Amino acid sequence: MIEAIDVAAANSVQHIILTTGGRSEKFARRLFPDLPEMAFVEMGIFTGDSVKRAAERGVPKVSLGAMIGKLSKIAAGKLQTHVAGNQVDCQFLAQVAKDQGATEELSAAIAHANTARHVQELVENARLAAFFEQICRLAASNCKAQATAKLAMEVIMFDFDGRILGRAET
Repeated sequence: MIEAIDVAAANSVQHIILTTGGRSEKFARRLFPDLPEMAFVEMGIFTGDSVKRAAERGVPKVSLGAMIGKLSKIAAGKLQTHVAGNQVDCQFLAQVAKDQGATEELSAAIAHANTARHVQELVENARLAAFFEQICRLAASNCKAQATAKLAMEVIMFDFDGRILGRAET
């Protein structure tokens, strides 16, 4: 992953797309069809290291494409997102939802959700789109804090079919 960022930067790629896996990379490729192959970097669980490296190499813009599970961890400030070391914090997600206007009932349901995907379903059913935007804003802010140089940071949340649920840029 670090090497892929280095190669892209050495070839003057101005916009790198970081993804957490194959599915999110496929969705990102559809969203950014004009970017060269080397602009797409599957970073896996190493969000903080990837953003930091892109900034160190002078890449002006980074977009991160992921689904709710990884983005909820990044929004909560966990920039290494391995499932074994960082569980999804549903209490945090419930507070984000409440801050975005969720009812007490929805906030409680989110706090007791089994998975991030379950949270996504609850939020979609409640039509609380502001929740997804806020998760993206928080994730973008946490990523940008890793940058050692000026960097435009964008975060895009995809659902499991590739639809964009939220998007934010700092």
